[in-house]
Amino acid sequence: MTTPATPAPVVRVVIPTYDEADNALAMCEAVLAQLAARGWDGHVLVVDDDSPDGTGRIVAAAALDDPRIGVLQRAGKDGLGVAYRDGFRRALREGADAICQMDCDFSHRPEDLPALAQLVLDGRADVAIGSRYVPGGGTSDWSRTRLVLSRVGAAWCRLVLGVPVRDISGGFKAWATAALTVAV
Repeated sequence: MTTPATPAPVVRVVIPTYDEADNALAMCEAVLAQLAARGWDGHVLVVDDDSPDGTGRIVAAAALDDPRIGVLQRAGKDGLGVAYRDGFRRALREGADAICQMDCDFSHRPEDLPALAQLVLDGRADVAIGSRYVPGGGTSDWSRTRLVLSRVGAAWCRLVLGVPVRDISGGFKAWATAALTVAV
């Protein structure tokens, strides 16, 4: 008698874009390679805000050949928060076990994505944050002003909101679906 195989975790990665034609396909490929290496049912959803450089059209064309790539083309710039919300909603409808978010400009390393997602899949965290301000984290090509603003903003959130997170504005996160179900 054989035991049924455990189904592969379903991991959706939401990547908002605006004028990322030079990076979008390379990022999709890199993310999908990392998820496939783990044996996960991985998909990328690019949420494009009508990029003048054609990012949405480029990704839509790639999606015709690869069902693991999706694109949500929006009529205009609605903002980053709304892009994430719309992407999360779609990922929840598609039955994700974990939903990740990351930037398209390679400021977040695709090879770090599986470790972040694993924290959520294992139930060790409802939200896992890939922080710039921990050992191994960092920023590149940031001005001193941008770095100071990021750190001061995070300190303000810790103080005023009582959120014990050092990098609350970071865009590299993994979410348990239960944590997002109440939020979106």
